[in-house]
Amino acid sequence: MNPSTLFELPDLNRVTLVPYFQPILKLDDQRICGYESLGRMIDPEGKVSSLGPVFHNLDQENPQHRELSLYMDSFLQKAALRAIAADDELQLFMNIMPHTLSLPEDGRPRATRILERIKDSGIDPTRVVLEITEDEFSGELTQLVAIVDEFKSAGLLIAVDDAGAGKSDLNRIALIRPDIIKVDLQLLRRSLHDVGFRQILQMVSALAHRLGSSLLFEGIEREEELFMALRMGARYLQGFLFSEARKETQSRATFTDLLKRAIREHSTFAVAEFVQSFQIKDTLVRALREAVVGLDLVETSIDESLQTNLGRFPAHMSKVAIFDEDGNQISAEFRIENGSWKKDTVAISHNASWRPYFVQAMAQRTYSNQDWYMTEPRYDVKSEFPRIVVCLVLNASRVLVAEVDWLG
Repeated sequence: MNPSTLFELPDLNRVTLVPYFQPILKLDDQRICGYESLGRMIDPEGKVSSLGPVFHNLDQENPQHRELSLYMDSFLQKAALRAIAADDELQLFMNIMPHTLSLPEDGRPRATRILERIKDSGIDPTRVVLEITEDEFSGELTQLVAIVDEFKSAGLLIAVDDAGAGKSDLNRIALIRPDIIKVDLQLLRRSLHDVGFRQILQMVSALAHRLGSSLLFEGIEREEELFMALRMGARYLQGFLFSEARKETQSRATFTDLLKRAIREHSTFAVAEFVQSFQIKDTLVRALREAVVGLDLVETSIDESLQTNLGRFPAHMSKVAIFDEDGNQISAEFRIENGSWKKDTVAISHNASWRPYFVQAMAQRTYSNQDWYMTEPRYDVKSEFPRIVVCLVLNASRVLVAEVDWLG
């Protein structure tokens, strides 16, 4: 079906175009730092409607739709820039549809016209954030990257919208290297109840950290979503929990008390969680050290000795083997299957020196003489609890590697 047939194109002789502003909060000072500009139209009866359907369903084959969209977008950009320009402390977040950037506007490249509008408004370009819904770009990615680089060179900040919603997010985010990554609303909500989506959210958070990008969590409507955003390293927040989009801007301190309370509660909980984690790690390392006391580490007898000691290991350990200092497995692997230990010799002589946990364990032993290393908890499709891998350096030539259910 032709996209433009899904709705009626607005008659600009009957409606008024107005930018509405939804506040974006920055956790650094718990104040409104800027606004996302959202297009609205007001009919003669005063009814306010979103222009989202017009912009997001652009029919490239319909010249009337294309020209109308470009005109409305340009008009709203100018109005939003005028509204924000007077307050030097505010940033303006403007949505840009990537598939329109290569289109001509008044006979010139649209990207050039956007930069000219910003210059004409008198606003410092560093106060403008262009939100690029990168999943909607259908042309050559190199073309989009070149346009983004032009915006960056002019001083503008770049945000990638709807991260986690598109199939090619990682590739595009890596190439664009945005200043801000906006997290998809549905990803945030599903992460509250689904382990898999929470892992994806953690991946996006880690990616932002490594790229030097800040995370903006949008669509926050409930306090549990706010706390998840804080847990995942948010720097910016946006959503109906704070405010819907309005015609006028608001006092920068409007939501300061709410954020201060949320940060205080989150910090208290996070500290307690870390303390519990430290205690669990200490208890586990102590139990492993006690379990290997008297273990015969001679290669010819290590299997028998390890098997004899299995009952001394923590009850929630599911797998264990011994390696030499070069990462070569020298013992059988013992693992829990159907409630009992099974001996498996298939992996003897396999090498684990390339695995991050083994390298980390050896590095910590060399640098600080710490004899253990644990990975972060991760979920296994076959296990009820998340699991960790523990490396315990037994001596200069023997390393115990165990997989343990994480009960924190």
